[in-house]
Amino acid sequence: MSDNDDIPFNRAFALQPGIVDEPVPGVRRVLCANPSPFTFTGTVSYIVGRGQVAIIDPGPDDPVHLAAVLDAVRGETVTHILVTHTHKDHSPGAAYLKQVTGATVYAEGAHRASRPFYEHEKVSTESGADRASCPMSSSATATCSAARIGRWKRSPRPDTAPTICASPGASAN
Repeated sequence: MSDNDDIPFNRAFALQPGIVDEPVPGVRRVLCANPSPFTFTGTVSYIVGRGQVAIIDPGPDDPVHLAAVLDAVRGETVTHILVTHTHKDHSPGAAYLKQVTGATVYAEGAHRASRPFYEHEKVSTESGADRASCPMSSSATATCSAARIGRWKRSPRPDTAPTICASPGASAN
C-alpha cells in the first residue's frame, strides 16, 4: 500500500485525444495529447454553445490539438476564447485560435508569479513559472469583464451576459 492509498483517486478517464465528447448538452470537450503529472491524461479544452460558441482553455500551442478544436467547431462562429490562467498547457493556443477565428480573447491578464521565487527554486516550465505563455498583450483585458456568448440556457436571465472575474487558484491569474 502506498502512502496515499487512503485517499482514493479515480484514474478512469475515457476521453481520447482529438475526439470530441459532449458530457452535458451544450458543452463539448477535446483532450490534448499532453499527459504529465500536472495535466493527468492531458489538457481539456471546452466548447460552450452551438452556432456561436466560446472556447475555454484552448490548450498548448499544439497543431494537432488546435486542429481538433477547430474541427469540432467547423461551421460555427467562435465569438469568445476564454483563458482561465496562463500556464503553458492552458493558454498558448489562444493566439493561434484568435488569428484563425477573429474571436476576442478574455483573460485576467499577463502571467505573473503568485509569490516571489526563493533563490534555491528552479524556474519550471511545467508550473506557474511559465511566464512566456501569455496569450495576449498586457493591455488586452481587464480584471472583470462581461462576455456574451449566445444565450446561456441555464442562467436565470439568459438575455444577460455572465461576468467573468479573476479568482486566482492554479496561478496568480
